[in-house]
Amino acid sequence: MGQRQSAEAWVAETERQRICEEERLSLPPAVTAGLLKVLTGHASADERADVTRRVHEYRGRSNRRVEWLLGILDPATALNAVLLQRATEKSAAAKYASEAGFNRFQWILAVAGKGTDASLGNFQLYAAACGAWLATSRILGVLAERDQEISRGVQINPLQETQRRTWAVDVQFRWVSELFCRSMASEIESDPEKYCGLELVTQRAVTDLFKWVEAYVDTMDRPADEKPNEQLPMPSTSARPLVDSLSVRSDEYRFGSFEVLVETLDIESFPFVTLDGHVAPVALREATYGVELALLSLARRRLGNDKVRSDLFENAVKRSLSQVIPSGMDIPFKPVFIPIPNSKNKGETDFLVRSSSQHTFVGECKAMSAVQSPSTVIHSFTDHVSKAAKQLKLRMEAIKAGTAVEVDGEIWDAPATNVYGLAVPLHSYGGAVWSHECLPHGDADSQDLAVIPIHHLLAVARAMEDGQDLGEYIRFRKVLFDLSIELRDELDILAAYIFSDGLTIASMIESAPEHGLRVIRAYGVELEVLLSDTMPTSARAWRRRLAKTLI
Repeated sequence: MGQRQSAEAWVAETERQRICEEERLSLPPAVTAGLLKVLTGHASADERADVTRRVHEYRGRSNRRVEWLLGILDPATALNAVLLQRATEKSAAAKYASEAGFNRFQWILAVAGKGTDASLGNFQLYAAACGAWLATSRILGVLAERDQEISRGVQINPLQETQRRTWAVDVQFRWVSELFCRSMASEIESDPEKYCGLELVTQRAVTDLFKWVEAYVDTMDRPADEKPNEQLPMPSTSARPLVDSLSVRSDEYRFGSFEVLVETLDIESFPFVTLDGHVAPVALREATYGVELALLSLARRRLGNDKVRSDLFENAVKRSLSQVIPSGMDIPFKPVFIPIPNSKNKGETDFLVRSSSQHTFVGECKAMSAVQSPSTVIHSFTDHVSKAAKQLKLRMEAIKAGTAVEVDGEIWDAPATNVYGLAVPLHSYGGAVWSHECLPHGDADSQDLAVIPIHHLLAVARAMEDGQDLGEYIRFRKVLFDLSIELRDELDILAAYIFSDGLTIASMIESAPEHGLRVIRAYGVELEVLLSDTMPTSARAWRRRLAKTLI
């Protein structure tokens, strides 16, 4: 038995040393030189194809390294912040993975690790292999975007959806996630019989969950010498049932492959992991400002009726929006109907926002989750968003034609001008909602109609001064899309709207590359800000906070 263990240890050490050698080599010089030619536009088509093939091969090698290391590493090492910090000190690839976002790779280690090894050396190799995989994936994405023969919007959408899952691409905020989760809890508490099965989703549980995550991260971030033998915080008795329902066991995916786990959406449904009886927010990004995705996934599992699930999302949208729209605007909570002329269509409407400035916003919600395969996300966008857009256009035209709007059985004479549509999906469909090339596929390229995911819509609404401001923002979005500007996040648009004047935008367009693309990027939102921020008290307060973090 001892000889067998010795042989296995020798094989493991030999494999570890081989990976160490390969990690130091990084990309071969010939591939690096070819890549530079491609990126500077001096490579032939054959050279581009050869570089792409060789980068694919290197990513495959990184994938095999990760698989081997998952087989020997203890999943509990995913919770060791000190180990992660030390692992990034001597490896450029590991440091790259940490700076780019080790979030998903920590979760994968926690749910798919099969071994007992907790050494710094092998953890460093794991972090480095993940960094190499991430870097080569990023390179492949850049190569695809550089290909002038493909549509940047539609055909590279699968790559952008993959990036959304592995990188912190969407800028999101803790206060937005907590607001929407509390709104869901409020809706559930208002009718527990209707939402039977979700009794554990209470406002107290939601509040305690967010407080626990913040306390957990605060403890993990402190230097080791400041927390000798300190117990990690545990969820309160109110929050524990909810946290458990959003958790997976550490061995849940022990037979799952890295290639599948690196793209799975299960991390959004189960951001918490239970190891040795202790639960932890391993997927910190999802456990901090994407909890609404986990709660809605829970609702899909526990509510058997499609209509009830839709009602939950729609009513949570109304509840949360009512808390961020400016004074002078209101959202009726009762049923709204906008009859469609010359038809029997009663025009049932998901929500309506009325403004004292005589601006009307018709809303249509789409609560469908993203599909597992990134390659089919754009097809879901075309299907879901086009349906919402068509419904909105019918109702907008009806109001403009003078149709009387029915709110809770009473007639409201809506103004026939300044009518806007808001299509509100749950997610961005790989950034398709911000792509000037994808929007026409969703029939959503009208100047008075905007497609804004709920998380981002709440952040936008809090920054608006009144209904006129929101209307102008919707039209401003269309102007940017018409200029063929490449946008990756709603904060790109909001930052430009709030902080840039017309001359600045015009100058930016003139300095854009020949292919007419330019990214307005909202940099500077640090994790600490996202963890600790609270809901701003007014539009001005929110704009001041954005000015500090985005500029």
